[in-house]
Amino acid sequence: MLRGIGLTVSYVFLAVFAGSLLGWLLSPWLDFEPGKVISRAVLLFMAVGLVVMWRLSQLNARELGFVPRPERLAGYLGKGFALGLLTLAPVVLFFFVVGFRVRDTSVDLISTDFALQLLSVFVGAVLVGLFEETLFRGVLFGALRRSAGVVVAVVISSVIYAGVHFLRTETELQDVQWYSGLLLAWQGLGSLGAALSDWPSALALALLGALFCWLRLWFGLWICIALHAAWVFGIRLLKEVTVRDVVNPYVGWVGDYDNFVGHLVSIWLIFIFVVLLLYRNWVQAASAHIK
Repeated sequence: MLRGIGLTVSYVFLAVFAGSLLGWLLSPWLDFEPGKVISRAVLLFMAVGLVVMWRLSQLNARELGFVPRPERLAGYLGKGFALGLLTLAPVVLFFFVVGFRVRDTSVDLISTDFALQLLSVFVGAVLVGLFEETLFRGVLFGALRRSAGVVVAVVISSVIYAGVHFLRTETELQDVQWYSGLLLAWQGLGSLGAALSDWPSALALALLGALFCWLRLWFGLWICIALHAAWVFGIRLLKEVTVRDVVNPYVGWVGDYDNFVGHLVSIWLIFIFVVLLLYRNWVQAASAHIK
Protein backbone atom coordinates (compact mmCIF):
# COMPACT_ATOMS: atom_id res chain seq x y z
CA MET A 1 0.00 0.00 0.00
CA LEU A 2 2.76 2.43 0.98
CA ARG A 3 4.55 1.70 -2.28
CA GLY A 4 1.54 2.76 -4.35
CA ILE A 5 0.99 5.95 -2.36
CA GLY A 6 4.71 6.71 -2.29
CA LEU A 7 4.98 6.34 -6.06
CA THR A 8 2.02 8.68 -6.56
CA VAL A 9 3.37 11.34 -4.20
CA SER A 10 6.85 11.16 -5.77
CA TYR A 11 5.35 11.31 -9.25
CA VAL A 12 3.36 14.46 -8.44
CA PHE A 13 6.30 16.16 -6.68
CA LEU A 14 8.76 15.49 -9.50
CA ALA A 15 6.24 16.65 -12.13
CA VAL A 16 5.64 19.88 -10.20
CA PHE A 17 9.37 20.44 -9.72
CA ALA A 18 10.22 19.80 -13.39
CA GLY A 19 7.24 21.86 -14.55
CA SER A 20 8.32 24.71 -12.29
CA LEU A 21 11.78 24.75 -13.83
CA LEU A 22 10.46 24.58 -17.40
CA GLY A 23 7.87 27.28 -16.70
CA TRP A 24 10.57 29.52 -15.23
CA LEU A 25 12.67 29.10 -18.38
CA LEU A 26 9.78 29.62 -20.82
CA SER A 27 7.86 32.43 -19.11
CA PRO A 28 10.08 35.29 -20.37
CA TRP A 29 9.59 34.10 -23.95
CA LEU A 30 5.86 33.40 -23.93
CA ASP A 31 3.08 35.97 -23.90
CA PHE A 32 0.99 34.12 -21.31
CA GLU A 33 0.30 34.51 -17.61
CA PRO A 34 3.27 32.82 -15.81
CA GLY A 35 1.03 30.70 -13.61
CA LYS A 36 -0.64 29.19 -16.68
CA VAL A 37 2.74 28.49 -18.29
CA ILE A 38 3.87 26.63 -15.18
CA SER A 39 0.60 24.69 -14.85
CA ARG A 40 0.77 23.57 -18.49
CA ALA A 41 4.41 22.54 -18.04
CA VAL A 42 3.45 20.51 -14.96
CA LEU A 43 0.68 18.77 -16.90
CA LEU A 44 3.18 17.96 -19.66
CA PHE A 45 5.57 16.29 -17.23
CA MET A 46 2.70 14.48 -15.51
CA ALA A 47 1.61 13.05 -18.87
CA VAL A 48 5.14 11.93 -19.73
CA GLY A 49 5.65 10.64 -16.20
CA LEU A 50 2.76 8.19 -16.53
CA VAL A 51 5.02 5.95 -18.60
CA VAL A 52 7.71 6.10 -15.92
CA MET A 53 5.10 5.39 -13.23
CA TRP A 54 3.96 2.34 -15.15
CA ARG A 55 7.51 0.99 -15.29
CA LEU A 56 8.31 1.72 -11.63
CA SER A 57 5.07 0.19 -10.40
CA GLN A 58 5.99 -3.00 -12.31
CA LEU A 59 2.36 -3.47 -13.31
CA ASN A 60 1.59 -5.40 -16.46
CA ALA A 61 -1.11 -4.39 -18.91
CA ARG A 62 -3.70 -6.62 -17.23
CA GLU A 63 -3.00 -5.17 -13.77
CA LEU A 64 -3.38 -1.68 -15.22
CA GLY A 65 -6.73 -2.65 -16.67
CA PHE A 66 -5.86 -2.33 -20.36
CA VAL A 67 -6.44 -6.05 -20.98
CA PRO A 68 -8.50 -7.45 -22.57
CA ARG A 69 -8.40 -4.92 -25.38
CA PRO A 70 -11.48 -4.95 -27.63
CA GLU A 71 -10.86 -5.89 -31.24
CA ARG A 72 -12.63 -2.73 -32.38
CA LEU A 73 -11.39 -0.29 -29.78
CA ALA A 74 -12.80 2.85 -31.44
CA GLY A 75 -16.31 1.39 -31.57
CA TYR A 76 -16.02 0.16 -27.98
CA LEU A 77 -14.92 3.58 -26.75
CA GLY A 78 -17.68 5.23 -28.77
CA LYS A 79 -20.32 3.04 -27.14
CA GLY A 80 -18.80 3.75 -23.73
CA PHE A 81 -18.87 7.48 -24.42
CA ALA A 82 -22.52 7.29 -25.45
CA LEU A 83 -23.31 5.27 -22.31
CA GLY A 84 -21.56 7.91 -20.21
CA LEU A 85 -23.70 10.67 -21.71
CA LEU A 86 -26.78 8.52 -21.10
CA THR A 87 -25.95 8.09 -17.41
CA LEU A 88 -25.38 11.83 -17.10
CA ALA A 89 -28.62 12.76 -18.87
CA PRO A 90 -31.04 12.25 -15.91
CA VAL A 91 -29.13 14.74 -13.77
CA VAL A 92 -29.00 17.30 -16.59
CA LEU A 93 -32.69 16.76 -17.32
CA PHE A 94 -33.56 17.31 -13.67
CA PHE A 95 -31.71 20.62 -13.64
CA PHE A 96 -33.63 21.77 -16.70
CA VAL A 97 -37.02 20.63 -15.39
CA VAL A 98 -36.66 22.43 -12.05
CA GLY A 99 -35.19 25.51 -13.74
CA PHE A 100 -31.81 25.39 -12.01
CA ARG A 101 -30.17 25.51 -15.44
CA VAL A 102 -31.64 27.64 -18.23
CA ARG A 103 -30.58 28.11 -21.83
CA ASP A 104 -28.02 30.84 -22.45
CA THR A 105 -29.54 32.66 -25.41
CA SER A 106 -26.30 34.53 -26.07
CA VAL A 107 -24.69 31.32 -27.34
CA ASP A 108 -25.23 30.65 -31.05
CA LEU A 109 -25.41 26.87 -31.34
CA ILE A 110 -25.06 26.86 -35.14
CA SER A 111 -22.08 29.18 -35.41
CA THR A 112 -18.55 28.21 -36.45
CA ASP A 113 -17.20 29.54 -33.15
CA PHE A 114 -19.45 27.21 -31.18
CA ALA A 115 -18.44 24.25 -33.36
CA LEU A 116 -14.77 24.95 -32.66
CA GLN A 117 -15.53 25.38 -28.99
CA LEU A 118 -17.40 22.08 -29.00
CA LEU A 119 -14.40 20.37 -30.59
CA SER A 120 -12.09 21.92 -28.01
CA VAL A 121 -14.31 20.71 -25.16
CA PHE A 122 -14.42 17.21 -26.66
CA VAL A 123 -10.65 16.93 -27.11
CA GLY A 124 -10.06 18.27 -23.60
CA ALA A 125 -12.56 15.79 -22.13
CA VAL A 126 -10.89 12.85 -23.88
CA LEU A 127 -7.46 13.90 -22.62
CA VAL A 128 -8.77 14.32 -19.07
CA GLY A 129 -10.42 10.89 -19.18
CA LEU A 130 -7.30 9.21 -20.56
CA PHE A 131 -4.92 10.92 -18.14
CA GLU A 132 -6.92 10.68 -14.91
CA GLU A 133 -8.13 7.11 -15.45
CA THR A 134 -4.63 5.88 -16.33
CA LEU A 135 -3.29 7.50 -13.15
CA PHE A 136 -6.05 6.82 -10.61
CA ARG A 137 -7.77 3.63 -11.81
CA GLY A 138 -4.69 2.34 -13.61
CA VAL A 139 -1.38 2.89 -11.82
CA LEU A 140 -2.59 3.94 -8.35
CA PHE A 141 -5.46 1.46 -8.08
CA GLY A 142 -3.36 -1.34 -9.56
CA ALA A 143 -0.46 -0.79 -7.15
CA LEU A 144 -2.76 -0.52 -4.11
CA ARG A 145 -4.77 -3.56 -5.15
CA ARG A 146 -1.61 -5.66 -5.44
CA SER A 147 -0.31 -4.65 -2.00
CA ALA A 148 -3.45 -4.08 0.10
CA GLY A 149 -6.42 -5.66 -1.67
CA VAL A 150 -9.40 -4.42 -3.63
CA VAL A 151 -11.35 -2.69 -0.84
CA VAL A 152 -8.40 -0.61 0.36
CA ALA A 153 -7.49 0.22 -3.25
CA VAL A 154 -11.01 1.46 -3.99
CA VAL A 155 -11.24 3.59 -0.83
CA ILE A 156 -7.80 5.21 -0.97
CA SER A 157 -7.73 5.85 -4.71
CA SER A 158 -11.26 7.33 -4.59
CA VAL A 159 -10.44 9.61 -1.64
CA ILE A 160 -7.26 10.83 -3.33
CA TYR A 161 -9.15 11.31 -6.59
CA ALA A 162 -11.75 13.46 -4.84
CA GLY A 163 -9.11 15.42 -2.92
CA VAL A 164 -6.98 16.46 -5.89
CA HIS A 165 -9.99 18.25 -7.42
CA PHE A 166 -9.72 20.81 -4.63
CA LEU A 167 -6.04 21.55 -5.24
CA ARG A 168 -6.30 25.05 -6.60
CA THR A 169 -4.73 28.45 -6.04
CA GLU A 170 -5.86 31.92 -7.04
CA THR A 171 -2.42 33.48 -6.59
CA GLU A 172 -1.08 35.44 -9.57
CA LEU A 173 2.66 35.20 -10.02
CA GLN A 174 4.51 38.47 -10.43
CA ASP A 175 8.18 37.50 -10.10
CA VAL A 176 8.65 34.00 -11.54
CA GLN A 177 11.43 31.91 -10.00
CA TRP A 178 12.55 28.32 -10.51
CA TYR A 179 10.65 27.33 -7.36
CA SER A 180 7.41 29.22 -8.16
CA GLY A 181 5.59 26.05 -9.18
CA LEU A 182 6.43 24.45 -5.82
CA LEU A 183 5.01 27.48 -4.02
CA LEU A 184 1.79 27.23 -6.04
CA ALA A 185 1.56 23.54 -5.22
CA TRP A 186 2.05 24.26 -1.51
CA GLN A 187 -0.68 26.89 -1.61
CA GLY A 188 -2.86 24.39 -3.43
CA LEU A 189 -2.40 21.88 -0.61
CA GLY A 190 -3.70 24.54 1.74
CA SER A 191 -6.92 24.57 -0.24
CA LEU A 192 -7.67 20.94 0.65
CA GLY A 193 -9.71 22.28 3.54
CA ALA A 194 -12.29 23.22 0.92
CA ALA A 195 -13.00 19.53 0.48
CA LEU A 196 -14.22 19.41 4.08
CA SER A 197 -16.33 22.56 3.86
CA ASP A 198 -17.76 21.47 0.51
CA TRP A 199 -18.27 17.86 1.56
CA PRO A 200 -21.26 17.27 -0.79
CA SER A 201 -18.98 17.82 -3.80
CA ALA A 202 -16.16 15.77 -2.24
CA LEU A 203 -18.55 12.90 -1.48
CA ALA A 204 -19.95 12.90 -5.02
CA LEU A 205 -16.44 12.86 -6.51
CA ALA A 206 -15.37 10.02 -4.20
CA LEU A 207 -18.46 8.00 -5.17
CA LEU A 208 -17.70 8.65 -8.84
CA GLY A 209 -14.15 7.42 -8.27
CA ALA A 210 -15.47 4.29 -6.55
CA LEU A 211 -17.87 3.67 -9.44
CA PHE A 212 -15.01 3.89 -11.93
CA CYS A 213 -13.00 1.46 -9.77
CA TRP A 214 -15.89 -1.01 -9.83
CA LEU A 215 -16.29 -0.70 -13.58
CA ARG A 216 -12.54 -1.07 -14.03
CA LEU A 217 -12.70 -4.42 -12.16
CA TRP A 218 -15.61 -5.67 -14.27
CA PHE A 219 -14.89 -4.31 -17.72
CA GLY A 220 -11.34 -2.92 -17.72
CA LEU A 221 -9.89 0.57 -17.94
CA TRP A 222 -11.11 1.41 -21.45
CA ILE A 223 -14.73 1.75 -20.37
CA CYS A 224 -13.67 4.00 -17.48
CA ILE A 225 -11.79 6.28 -19.86
CA ALA A 226 -14.82 6.55 -22.15
CA LEU A 227 -17.30 7.18 -19.32
CA HIS A 228 -15.02 9.71 -17.63
CA ALA A 229 -14.54 11.60 -20.88
CA ALA A 230 -18.30 11.62 -21.46
CA TRP A 231 -19.02 13.07 -18.01
CA VAL A 232 -16.39 15.79 -18.42
CA PHE A 233 -17.68 16.61 -21.90
CA GLY A 234 -21.32 16.70 -20.80
CA ILE A 235 -20.70 18.89 -17.75
CA ARG A 236 -18.48 21.36 -19.60
CA LEU A 237 -20.89 21.56 -22.53
CA LEU A 238 -23.78 22.18 -20.14
CA LYS A 239 -21.90 25.10 -18.62
CA GLU A 240 -21.16 26.53 -22.06
CA VAL A 241 -24.80 26.62 -23.22
CA THR A 242 -26.66 27.31 -19.96
CA VAL A 243 -26.61 29.64 -16.98
CA ARG A 244 -27.56 28.96 -13.35
CA ASP A 245 -30.58 30.32 -11.55
CA VAL A 246 -28.82 31.18 -8.27
CA VAL A 247 -32.10 31.74 -6.41
CA ASN A 248 -33.59 28.41 -7.50
CA PRO A 249 -34.88 26.34 -4.54
CA TYR A 250 -32.77 23.38 -5.73
CA VAL A 251 -29.49 25.30 -5.64
CA GLY A 252 -28.50 23.38 -2.51
CA TRP A 253 -28.52 20.11 -4.45
CA VAL A 254 -25.14 21.03 -5.97
CA GLY A 255 -21.86 21.81 -4.24
CA ASP A 256 -19.56 24.78 -4.63
CA TYR A 257 -16.80 22.90 -6.44
CA ASP A 258 -18.28 23.13 -9.94
CA ASN A 259 -21.96 23.87 -9.26
CA PHE A 260 -22.85 20.45 -10.63
CA VAL A 261 -21.67 17.59 -8.39
CA GLY A 262 -23.32 17.44 -5.00
CA HIS A 263 -26.25 15.76 -3.24
CA LEU A 264 -28.17 15.00 -6.43
CA VAL A 265 -25.18 13.40 -8.17
CA SER A 266 -24.41 11.35 -5.04
CA ILE A 267 -27.98 10.01 -4.92
CA TRP A 268 -27.85 9.19 -8.63
CA LEU A 269 -24.48 7.41 -8.30
CA ILE A 270 -25.77 5.31 -5.39
CA PHE A 271 -28.75 4.34 -7.57
CA ILE A 272 -26.34 3.27 -10.34
CA PHE A 273 -24.38 1.19 -7.81
CA VAL A 274 -27.58 -0.60 -6.75
CA VAL A 275 -28.58 -1.28 -10.36
CA LEU A 276 -25.11 -2.66 -11.17
CA LEU A 277 -25.15 -4.85 -8.06
CA LEU A 278 -28.56 -6.26 -8.94
CA TYR A 279 -27.40 -6.83 -12.52
CA ARG A 280 -24.28 -8.67 -11.36
CA ASN A 281 -26.31 -10.88 -9.03
CA TRP A 282 -28.74 -11.62 -11.86
CA VAL A 283 -25.90 -12.59 -14.21
CA GLN A 284 -24.32 -14.83 -11.59
CA ALA A 285 -27.65 -16.50 -10.86
CA ALA A 286 -28.30 -17.04 -14.57
CA SER A 287 -24.84 -18.52 -15.06
CA ALA A 288 -25.31 -20.87 -12.12
CA HIS A 289 -28.68 -21.97 -13.48
CA ILE A 290 -27.20 -22.77 -16.89
CA LYS A 291 -24.48 -24.88 -15.30
